[in-house]
Amino acid sequence: MEEIAGALRHSVRDLRSLSLEIPPTEAELRDVLADSPTPDFLIIGVAGAERVSRPLLEWELTAWRHAADLPQLAFIQTLQALKAILGEADASIIAVGPTIGQVGCAGHVPLATAAAGQLGAMKSTARQWGGRVRLNWLSVWTPLLFPEIADAELPEQVELGEYIPSLRRRPSMDDVARAALLLGSPGSSALTGQILMVDGGEWMLA
Repeated sequence: MEEIAGALRHSVRDLRSLSLEIPPTEAELRDVLADSPTPDFLIIGVAGAERVSRPLLEWELTAWRHAADLPQLAFIQTLQALKAILGEADASIIAVGPTIGQVGCAGHVPLATAAAGQLGAMKSTARQWGGRVRLNWLSVWTPLLFPEIADAELPEQVELGEYIPSLRRRPSMDDVARAALLLGSPGSSALTGQILMVDGGEWMLA
């Protein structure tokens, strides 16, 4: 998240960023927003902290809750606290998560479940809030966000031989930052509840 935020700071007047590992308290969020309680651009790093690859049948309940359920709770509690702080102020909130939530991955079922659940929460919350707070999602090529699972069995759009993304390259953090700037800019004032995929054109989902 800091890489993305750093790439944006020269372009965004009032930017704040959060990286969710456990649910933050409202007091912790107020500390983040202390010098600007109503930022006009807020980025949230989502998905889950538990990125262990194992077969689905080997997950026992407690570990599953930590890996799949807790990240969804963290996202929801963060949105609740942010709304309490922002009130009726104008704001653009951008959640940044992995593409794994849309395309799945054989060895990382909890991570894919967490990301998909957060996506659903984002859409429903955007519908509820409407008005002056916009909430959108950047879906980023998973190995860019989580390099430690780059060797996982991530699905690819293989057609003929080794797959090459449509842009002939993988995205960088600068690409993610530019996409975030697009979603958060006044030019996107009519967009909320939307998903923008930043993966070099690997997946083209309706």
